[in-house]
Amino acid sequence: MIEIRKDSKIGVICRGGPVNGPYSAAVLRTLKEGLAAHGLKIANLYGNSAAVPSAVLSAIGEDGVGCDIWANLHPHDLIIPQNGWSGRMRTIWRMLSSEAIFDDSPLEDLIKRVTPTRRVFADDALPVKLMAVDYLTGFPVTASNKNPKHRWNWHALELGSMALVPFLKPQIIYDVVADELLADPYIRSGPLRDIAVLMDGGYADNLMFDAACRDTNSVVFVVDINGMQLGPLDTYRWDFWPNTLQRAFHVLVTTNDERRYHGVQRTNAVLHVRDELLRAVEELPPFNQVKLRILIEELEQRLELGRKHKVTIIPIQDRKCSRSFDFATFTPHETMHLLHCGEEAAQRVIDTIQVMS
Repeated sequence: MIEIRKDSKIGVICRGGPVNGPYSAAVLRTLKEGLAAHGLKIANLYGNSAAVPSAVLSAIGEDGVGCDIWANLHPHDLIIPQNGWSGRMRTIWRMLSSEAIFDDSPLEDLIKRVTPTRRVFADDALPVKLMAVDYLTGFPVTASNKNPKHRWNWHALELGSMALVPFLKPQIIYDVVADELLADPYIRSGPLRDIAVLMDGGYADNLMFDAACRDTNSVVFVVDINGMQLGPLDTYRWDFWPNTLQRAFHVLVTTNDERRYHGVQRTNAVLHVRDELLRAVEELPPFNQVKLRILIEELEQRLELGRKHKVTIIPIQDRKCSRSFDFATFTPHETMHLLHCGEEAAQRVIDTIQVMS
């Protein structure tokens, strides 16, 4: 059983990756309904890469719409089809001279249509954060719908978080200092001052654990079908560069995410040891009490424990249900499969929750 206090502050992290797009949409709808049945509610949402639309739609109460969009989505809703001889020639031209291999203007139109900023930044919308990476500085760029200064760049931030280069184009945002998106931009003068060029947030942090911990969530659900492991291979052709590039990206991102995940677990362990030592102090002679308190204070200072708190991590995963998901070639059957997997995985977790007063 998973014990959750009734007054817990609950965050949900939707890990990036194409396969987690439809999966996270179904998880969020089922999880939100299940938590409500237990008298619980989500306080904060975090999305990255392909999971961003699902998180944003959930924030504005359109979880069902998110699932319906995925259920009826086709590759041509995301990128301009590259069919036939002329299409292949355009792809080759873009590979040699353009900012991205695919023309993702349909995705841009879709994002603007289904996540209108007037609703994303409405007072009744749940707090949601997303992350991209600035190509110029290499710094992460985190956006929140609770910062009104982020509204004007919001759609570019959503698209930037999904800009898996070299396949999808980076997004340019402006006035990053005034809008509190970057404190130290790469270009500080001239016509290009205070801009950022956004790439997929997974290059820096596909989990956003740091943001979730800073927001003082005491319980964090982590939505990732692969359970922070490498996804299945759909081909053994290592002699074709797109396959090896994709696998290399997955290895780098998964390794980085595992380290962040285990970092939170280690912090939980250290905080537990600290608390046990504080309880043990009272059982010691006065002189030893003083010595132990000094050691505990040194531990807290060195590890900055005063700014940290315990976080209960609850994964929502189903690795056996996972499969490769290519945004350029997927079928409705594949998206329906992942939606079904997300619904069942979330329900299994809901069925194990016990609310504590």
